Amino acid sequence: MLKRKVNSGSPNPSADRNEKPVDVLAAYSRGLLSRRETLQQTGLRDSADLLVALGDAGLPLLPSGDIDSQAATFARLWNMG
Repeated sequence: MLKRKVNSGSPNPSADRNEKPVDVLAAYSRGLLSRRETLQQTGLRDSADLLVALGDAGLPLLPSGDIDSQAATFARLWNMG
């Protein structure tokens, strides 16, 4: 699915222009890139495509910090009801 390289017009000036999309996905899965940056750098259309690409690459679907935050929010809301 991901055959394109990072766009040379990347909004992230520190991005390596030769970086492969799977490296960008790995950076996202570690919480080093935002969803928007990842979509722009990989050329993916939307978050659905991002989730598929992460799954295809064998990477976590969300950065671990996001999972922890979402779990805490869910627990707080669950206990309110």
